[in-house]
Amino acid sequence: MQQAKLQIDSDTNIMEAGESKQFLVKLNEKYIENAKWSSSNDALLSITENGIATAHKKGKVNVTVTYDNLTDEIEIEITETPVNIFYKNYQIDKQNIKVYFGIENDYNVQVAVKATLLINITSNDVNIFQNKYQIEESDYNYIDTNYLATITIPLEQLPEVDNNEGEIHVTIRINDSQTFEYVLEVDDLPTTSYEAILNAFKKYPNVLSEYDEDGNEIYSIVVIREKYICMF
Repeated sequence: MQQAKLQIDSDTNIMEAGESKQFLVKLNEKYIENAKWSSSNDALLSITENGIATAHKKGKVNVTVTYDNLTDEIEIEITETPVNIFYKNYQIDKQNIKVYFGIENDYNVQVAVKATLLINITSNDVNIFQNKYQIEESDYNYIDTNYLATITIPLEQLPEVDNNEGEIHVTIRINDSQTFEYVLEVDDLPTTSYEAILNAFKKYPNVLSEYDEDGNEIYSIVVIREKYICMF
């Protein structure tokens, strides 16, 4: 009498993070259904009752199948998935520059991955700011419909410049294997130029003015970055 043998049928023991795969199982070389599947670590790889597994993070995990007191198990190695920068933007308010970026894998799934960022800000081709940041998986949050990481740079760390146009140079290194570089064009850097002060009148309500008897404006004071700038 042939001894019953349960065997997982898989063409590979390697999956990429983000990849899904259908596992099958044989009993004495015949495919069967209604087996029970499980993963030794659902955070690394989860598997449905029908044997569809989804890899989540790099690591090693065991997939087990059980049927009528018979069991088989295989080890799956999960590798890092090549990723792309799908979103890059910035925003400047009265206090901060915020640099946003989002990452997705080859399966068009937005993911949170550790990264090292180098940010350089230039104006008139002169470097006015440089810093390195370590991004953890917990630093990503949903903003609208995108899963993004945010770097906040206080404006007080930047010197005021004569021209409010500049560039934010971003270098992102991921998994010690992939590097992305891109430039964000900026047209609203903090500045003390006359043109920028005029724009501040239009943009900010925090303006003090004094008028003569005929209603002509004598001077105005605009508050920019908590500094008073007088115009006569």
